[in-house]
Amino acid sequence: MLKPSNPQPPSFLQILRDIVLIGLLLAGLNAVISPADRGWLLQNPTPWLLLPTLIGLRYGVWSGCVSGVLTAGGMVLANIGSGEKDLLVEFADAHAITLVALVLAGFICGEARELSWRKSREWTENGKWLESESKRLRAESQLARQARHQIQERLAMWNAPLACLDDDLRRLIPMPETEVYEGLLRTLYSTCQVTSSAIFRRSGSELLPLASLHTSERFKSPMGLADLPMAVHAIETGELVTLDVAAAESGDAACLAVLPWDAHDTHGVLIIEDMPMSEFTWSVFERVELIVRWTFMLRELRLATAAELRSGGLLPQGDFLALLSRSLETARDHLLPSSSLTLRLADSKSTTFGELVKATSVAAPEICAMTAMPGDAGLVVLLPFAGDAAAEAMAQAVRHSIPDVRAARYTIAGAERPEVIWGRLLQG
Repeated sequence: MLKPSNPQPPSFLQILRDIVLIGLLLAGLNAVISPADRGWLLQNPTPWLLLPTLIGLRYGVWSGCVSGVLTAGGMVLANIGSGEKDLLVEFADAHAITLVALVLAGFICGEARELSWRKSREWTENGKWLESESKRLRAESQLARQARHQIQERLAMWNAPLACLDDDLRRLIPMPETEVYEGLLRTLYSTCQVTSSAIFRRSGSELLPLASLHTSERFKSPMGLADLPMAVHAIETGELVTLDVAAAESGDAACLAVLPWDAHDTHGVLIIEDMPMSEFTWSVFERVELIVRWTFMLRELRLATAAELRSGGLLPQGDFLALLSRSLETARDHLLPSSSLTLRLADSKSTTFGELVKATSVAAPEICAMTAMPGDAGLVVLLPFAGDAAAEAMAQAVRHSIPDVRAARYTIAGAERPEVIWGRLLQG
């Protein structure tokens, strides 16, 4: 924030210098333009008012009044010289308003300058106080965020519930396909105050309803994609599209927000028709996006880690890093840490690695991601929204089948990049 500096009081010589310079400039112009009208007395107003005006605005009341008196005196001397007293009185009577106006101009402009400076000083002091308060509040907010993060990590170490959002996501993952959509809408209603919403599946240029909650009749039946421009924009950008507040308050729009989603080969949109205006904030919409994206992502992950899959439930390294990156974003933005587990073999023979994959698949919880270390030296397991206790229980179960396996745990949180954490996992 820019702060006005406190000006030093001007010296007498500085004020006198400016009066002389401006006076000489005006006198020269007066002599060139109107040599017969000394002091521009025939002009209304006289340009000589500039001298006390400028001095008063720059230096204050006292300087403005002095410059006005000197200007008036200069006009008298220029017109009557050292004439008789009667000529002086006659000149003063004829031009009294002009002479008084010169002094008043200096006084008024000087007073305006003083008022402006007092107000500026008050604003400066208030600005300094507001800046200090802002720093204090930022520090307190950062401290509270760090404390909350530490509490979440401590809870994760003991496998305690991290948040109600954690429990809601875990309930959604094992739901049948026919129930998960309605369950998702009810979760959004209870955690994000989304009072009216619907989920649609995209089929060509049509949107087919999968589930709805407290919506109008329009969102309970199939509709054309072109009939909802917000949905078209959301699908094209792949991001959440919201209505601005002004349009929302007017009540002319069909919905408040549209979020695209993907699950397996199915694509669709979540339509938020109504919610309290107090909840119409980006933090709430970020929570909505978190719930929707993690629900479908973890359901896919649950299928990918099934024991009957030919791949043994192992994800490619690129997909694992993408999931790790999303876990880091969730821990950073919503303070929901995850845990990871590395299972390293002393002997990396292919048969032993196959046994490790089989034992890990049996010990793995319903929601986890696994990928192979380079050279099949072991496995790296990601446990979304799980604590260190759950990771330790999984490691103990694997050791029961393969005693010589080396296990290490790591909490997925903080501001590190996924590549950095991946390197630590491989080293651990």
